[in-house]
Amino acid sequence: MAGTTDMQLDLESLAAVSRRIGARTGYIQGGGGNTSLKDDRGRMAIKASGVTLATIEAGTGFIPLDAGALREGLVDCHDETAYGVLLRRCVLDAGETRRPSIESGFHALMGACVIHTHSVWANLLTCSQEGRARARDILPDALWVGYATPGIALTRLVAETMGGARPQIVLLENHGLVVAGPDPEATATLHEEVNRTVIDAFGRDLPFPWPGDIAEEDEDLLFPDQAVYTCDPALRSSQAGIETRQAVSFLLAAMASLKLSPHFLSAAERSKLVNLESEKYRQKMVRA
Repeated sequence: MAGTTDMQLDLESLAAVSRRIGARTGYIQGGGGNTSLKDDRGRMAIKASGVTLATIEAGTGFIPLDAGALREGLVDCHDETAYGVLLRRCVLDAGETRRPSIESGFHALMGACVIHTHSVWANLLTCSQEGRARARDILPDALWVGYATPGIALTRLVAETMGGARPQIVLLENHGLVVAGPDPEATATLHEEVNRTVIDAFGRDLPFPWPGDIAEEDEDLLFPDQAVYTCDPALRSSQAGIETRQAVSFLLAAMASLKLSPHFLSAAERSKLVNLESEKYRQKMVRA
């Protein structure tokens, strides 16, 4: 996507911000989260699936998409197979063999720069039964999006909930935080402000990792990446698995301390996530 010097400079800025955020495991565990940047010609660079934000490089970590074509294609896209075909069709580099993030769809619907993280502090809201009500007080300008399976289901629900608006802050139930802004630095600043606002609202220190042992048994899922990195025994002891289990331990312990009640995903959703082809692809990338 290095068509112009300006675009390359923008991607350098996006990569720098991505690495800064990705280095904090309280924000990003394993290969989770993603960042994107659009130009004024309708192009969008988004993190390639399986690439880690902590190590991403401007020249190799992002995949260029036609954001306008993606938005148009979403109107008649209703299943994962069609969504995968649509994403591949919108890739601007004909020689690209990697996949763009499965969350490219909702990135295309939002502002110029989008940062999506699995912040454990934001997820105290999104993964708790009391979270939606608390979010109305703590982050009154945030848009709350109910839970949906990552991919086309989540993208369509985000679009439906947005209703044509362009929110700057989105809370994804049992998933994470999304912020949008005009450029990478401004968007990263907003991301920091949102997290600090949540921490300050709870009125106490919320260290990550939480002191004590990390979760060993976690049959109940709080968020999708828990299925990706902990349900496969071979990945539980990987760095991604350890970071994910630290996030689960933090959420359960901090919720208990704050008198919040965990909101777990259903057994049916767990089964769906474990068998989702896009998530199996991400598991394969961890093993590679």
